[in-house]
Amino acid sequence: MRGLGLATALAVLGAAGCSEYRYFDVTVKLDPVTLGNGVVGGIQRCHATVLNAKGDFVDEFDISDPRNPSSLACPLGPNRTEGTFEYSTLSSGDLTFKVSVYDNANTTPACEIGNGQVTIPSKETTNAADLTVMGNGSDGCT
Repeated sequence: MRGLGLATALAVLGAAGCSEYRYFDVTVKLDPVTLGNGVVGGIQRCHATVLNAKGDFVDEFDISDPRNPSSLACPLGPNRTEGTFEYSTLSSGDLTFKVSVYDNANTTPACEIGNGQVTIPSKETTNAADLTVMGNGSDGCT
């Protein structure tokens, strides 16, 4: 009987300390109209910012190609118009992903040539959404 009580207590303690990861698959699509005419070929860096449901900063990172993690080049597919990145967190609640693309290795505002954002509800263990990056009309840094 004592062993059963100890096992139950451990199970309750273990369950109370567990957290569940939430996964987000974000497919970034470049708008062909506002980022057309060779602009896509000039993208040198993709940068993501993550905000919580209150709009507070959570994280930021460069979206790099997993086949070449030291490169800052955006991991766009062979057609150079879309690619997917994954993000995981122990936090619950909706997350807003903002993605900016740059025509230079610098992430200064003058080098940003496009951006977009999407808010993804955290309803499931794995949550997915498309994020469209629109050109901002900037000539960039090059």
